[in-house]
Amino acid sequence: MDPLASGGAEGDDAANPWRDEIVRTIFGDVGLIRKDFSCAIERKILLHGRMYITDRFICFYSNLFGFEKKIKIPYSHITCVTKENTAIVIPNAIAIITSKREYIFRSFWDRDECFTLLRECHDASRGVVAPHSSHVENSSSPDPRGRRASSVPGSPVLGKQGSTDSAASSGGASSNGDG
Repeated sequence: MDPLASGGAEGDDAANPWRDEIVRTIFGDVGLIRKDFSCAIERKILLHGRMYITDRFICFYSNLFGFEKKIKIPYSHITCVTKENTAIVIPNAIAIITSKREYIFRSFWDRDECFTLLRECHDASRGVVAPHSSHVENSSSPDPRGRRASSVPGSPVLGKQGSTDSAASSGGASSNGDG
């Protein structure tokens, strides 16, 4: 069992010092931990774990049968965030796109809440004070990778043009983010 998964209820917004201490042990100083969500990252197989949204990073941790996966993405490296569907009709996924990689997180119970918090944290990291609608693009707009911005009709897209990426990511012995 993942020790972080039992760190508190997903709906519990109160600070959880035990969870915060473990997250800092795994990822280092990541700033204020706003909330965590149960989800899975899409790789060769879905790796179930937890996404930790902080005021400076999006962190993901999974430890299944000894295969450990850690991903730490600074908001400054994100070029696009979209709501996605699983199996065409199930609205439970989020794509986070950087200039070097696309991360697909699936199996959210509360995708919209996570997406809204991601948007708030990304806006805050860029110093955006305007209403959210000022940077929401039409879902038919292309993203920086040249694909349709969202596979969910009418869903908002969070984007930032011209950024660079060197998101810290590691999986077991690999630390290049390609694992």
